Amino acid sequence: MRKFLAILLCCAAVCCPMWSCKDKSGQSQTESSVQLECKRVGQPKYGYIDIPVYWKGYVDEAVSDADVIQFSDANGTNIITMKYYTDTDAQTLTLNMWGMLESSVNELTSAIVEIDGIKTYQLYGTVPEIGKIMAMWILDGSDGLTHCITIEGTQREIFDLADTFNTDK
Repeated sequence: MRKFLAILLCCAAVCCPMWSCKDKSGQSQTESSVQLECKRVGQPKYGYIDIPVYWKGYVDEAVSDADVIQFSDANGTNIITMKYYTDTDAQTLTLNMWGMLESSVNELTSAIVEIDGIKTYQLYGTVPEIGKIMAMWILDGSDGLTHCITIEGTQREIFDLADTFNTDK
């Protein structure tokens, strides 16, 4: 199962079409992608990410932390959450998140990837109670803040949106 999940998340570009936002000229950013109309969302301290235009702001009742911004599809199945930290670094936060997630996320796995040219720690697995895949990217931004981007959903292509994250609009 662990290998299957790693292949599912890390090799989606080879196994299935990727979602891609159209650039300002209306052209898709990759040839083998499903083209979506996207919009750039975020705030200065949280960072910015591209999401499909039909997504909207979201408030998850189960999240008690008011210091996050969230976006979701119309039915709240696929969700992106962004948070920033001032009192920790990416490596320490990743270890802390691992400890919090290991009892509720099946096949919790970690990887080191790159987003916007920055070394990024990734945690991912499945959440059986809600039937979703969850992935989290944690990085030390060029703005001096530690950023955490979490995507949970049922459509594996939404995880490609993490590649559009950066701290500049």
